[in-house]
Amino acid sequence: MIPYCMVIGMSTKSNSCPWTLWAVHAYATLSTDLASSILKVNTLSTYLGTLAS
Repeated sequence: MIPYCMVIGMSTKSNSCPWTLWAVHAYATLSTDLASSILKVNTLSTYLGTLAS
């Protein structure tokens, strides 16, 4: 995923980036990682439950 700040930096020809954009980007990345981790754990526990029964 390309950080928004890089895109903005390239389009505005400057290196300045509002910290809010970094925060949003970091939050979105963490949320996605967390969601996929939870999904993997759920899938794994469902699979193990199927084996146990």
